Amino acid sequence: ETTMRKGWIDLLHKMVQKLSEVSSLRTLKALCSEDAEVDFFENIVHLQVHRRARALSRFSNFVASGQLSEYMLRRVFIPLFFSMLFDVQTGKAEHLRSACINALASISGQLR
Repeated sequence: ETTMRKGWIDLLHKMVQKLSEVSSLRTLKALCSEDAEVDFFENIVHLQVHRRARALSRFSNFVASGQLSEYMLRRVFIPLFFSMLFDVQTGKAEHLRSACINALASISGQLR
């Protein structure tokens, strides 16, 4: 499942970069960066757990700005973050689990 998730995120990243005329994708451009250490899409599927946790934290800050559509939150990010949450084994990478929960809480604050 991790390989499939990475492929899906890579595709979404390319779509955000190339299809800026699509408004729902254009809003995700703020999560992109030339710096791989900062880019959400690079870090959310990174092998290192702390990079994934940092990407989730960055996402939480971004979603609080209210720029993402409810559609994108419900269809893309809620399933992604729940999947990541359930993949974290109990007792391991608790900071990643907390970051997933915080990201989901940030999303819930934006839903009607």
